[in-house]
Amino acid sequence: MAVRLSPEIEQRLEALARETGRSISQLAREAVFQHIDAIEDYYLNGHAERTNAAAPYGAEPGLDLGL
Repeated sequence: MAVRLSPEIEQRLEALARETGRSISQLAREAVFQHIDAIEDYYLNGHAERTNAAAPYGAEPGLDLGL
């Protein structure tokens, strides 16, 4: 799996990985595990239009759900 991230998010992940001794993959995996329920709710329960396009950068599902 490949994920495209903004340079700002990549830099933040790299810094966090260095500070915590974890890999970027570990941190990304943890983020997905923590937010998959909200993402499913957003896309599968009518909170977003059903399209093949991803939400635009800055419009992450968690923000709309108050997370």
